[in-house]
Amino acid sequence: MTDHHRMMIRFSLAHMQFLEEQLTEIDNEIAKKIEQAGHTKQWELLRTLPAVNQNAATLLAEMGPDPAQFPDEKHLGSWSGLCPGNNRSAGHDKSSHTKKGNRWMRGARTESAWAVSKMKEGQLREKFWRIAGKGRPQSRRPIEVVAVAHDLLKPAVVGTETRNTI
Repeated sequence: MTDHHRMMIRFSLAHMQFLEEQLTEIDNEIAKKIEQAGHTKQWELLRTLPAVNQNAATLLAEMGPDPAQFPDEKHLGSWSGLCPGNNRSAGHDKSSHTKKGNRWMRGARTESAWAVSKMKEGQLREKFWRIAGKGRPQSRRPIEVVAVAHDLLKPAVVGTETRNTI
C-alpha cells in the first residue's frame, strides 16, 4: 500500500464520518418536526412495529397520523402498492403484478420486509422463508418481500384501539 492509497482511505473515512454526522442531524430535525406537529405518540407507536424503527417517520409522513381514511388494511395495501398479485390457473402461477401505489410507502415497507427476513425469529420471518422455499431464485425474492411488506401494514389500521391512537 502506497502513501497515495493511505491518503485516499483517509479521505474516504473522513467523508463517511461527515455523512454520518449529517444523517444524525437530519434525524434530529425530523424528530423536532414530528414533536412540533404533535404526533410524537403516533410516531412512538409506529416504532414498536417489527423492523419499522428507522422508517416510522416515513410511514407517519405518508400515511398521516390518523389511519381512519383507510377502512381496513386491504385499502392501505392497495394505496401503497403492496397488494400481492394472484394470477393462478390449474396450479400454475402466471404473470401477476402489483399496482404502482405510493412509492415512498412501498419503499419503506419493502425495506422493513427485508429486515424481517434477517431476524432470528418471528412469525413474519417464518412466512418469508416458507414462501421462499418454493424453488425461486435466491438473488431476487419479490413475491416474498411484497407478501411480508403487506402483512407489516396490518397493525397500522387493524383494531379500534390502534385506529384511535395512530
